[in-house]
Amino acid sequence: MVAATYVRDTVRFSLLREAAALVSARGGAGHQCQARDPHNGPCLSKADVKLADSMGDKAWVCLAHVDEILLMVPEAFIASEDGRGLAAFLSRS
Repeated sequence: MVAATYVRDTVRFSLLREAAALVSARGGAGHQCQARDPHNGPCLSKADVKLADSMGDKAWVCLAHVDEILLMVPEAFIASEDGRGLAAFLSRS
């Protein structure tokens, strides 16, 4: 499954949409977006992607907030729930 945006007959791959499509294919996040609006109110959108940071904090966020977070928080990255974390990668033989 590849998530793409079509712009003037050109296909643009989106890593964020691909991550959201994988979450959706597994039944969805089951969470509301945990980001807050500029007035500190809750985002009412469903979460699409799980983000984490180097401090160990995690949040489920909608696609509307993920770009902002990844730009404003350099330590943030797309997290996965597939059970094949970094330890599994490093221990492969």
